[in-house]
Amino acid sequence: MAIRLPRRQPHHRPGRRRRPMTTPATTITPKWHTTAEVAAMLGFGLSKTKMLVLTGEIRSVKVGRNRRILPAWVDEFVQHCAAEAEQPARWSA
Repeated sequence: MAIRLPRRQPHHRPGRRRRPMTTPATTITPKWHTTAEVAAMLGFGLSKTKMLVLTGEIRSVKVGRNRRILPAWVDEFVQHCAAEAEQPARWSA
């Protein structure tokens, strides 16, 4: 049978107020995104985003069985699309 000892109270000086302990809030920013997250960011469907990844239009790296995409690579794809949109249309007749 275990003997229970009384719980010790932390030492407290009389007449001194204790300040509550606060810890600084930390925000963890993702270093890379899943294809589903990228699809949501770009407003595309998951299958279209996976196709863009498989064709190499959006760069990715394989981690285990999953594909991961760096935020810079998403920005690179968006810049590429914007640059294509600014070029004059080539019509063939």
